[in-house]
Amino acid sequence: MPPLGLQLKAARERKGVTASQAAAATRMKVQSIEALEREEFDRIPAPMYVKGFIKIYAEYLDLDPAPLLQEYQRRHASPEPPLPAAQKVLRSPSGAKVLQPKTERSRTADLATLVRRLPPDLPRRLALGAGAVVLLFVAGLGLRQCAHRPPAAAAQSPSVQSSATGLPWVVVREPPEPYLKKAK
Repeated sequence: MPPLGLQLKAARERKGVTASQAAAATRMKVQSIEALEREEFDRIPAPMYVKGFIKIYAEYLDLDPAPLLQEYQRRHASPEPPLPAAQKVLRSPSGAKVLQPKTERSRTADLATLVRRLPPDLPRRLALGAGAVVLLFVAGLGLRQCAHRPPAAAAQSPSVQSSATGLPWVVVREPPEPYLKKAK
């Protein structure tokens, strides 16, 4: 069986299209088409994209994508990542892999680890932040009250104390009527 890239390139040439025409038809980049045909899979961002591109490109070229994907898996795909220590792999009766769910004990261990990672002065920081918010709220209320209160000087009538007699002098705002009437 010829390599994956040669199969794709031969099928494209049999169809009589260029790499740019195939890219336009599949809505893929020309660089991705060329990378698939040269088997330069490291030029494509992630293995998941490679699998999708192989499937789309094979269907466009009227090829069965299943054997191509199997060949890619066999020759180029990285092994499966290791599972977390808390999960075990079980086999179902059909032979499929099934992950055993995490136990309650591991969830509490995760929570304890998270709490240990918190900064030790977090309660003090939270208290200071709450105090600052309350202080700003009280100051805002005080400023609001001051803005709606009439000035103190306008509420009382102006008067001046005489230093000699101790009696208040009344300030007249309007001049009095003339004492003498003019003769006509």
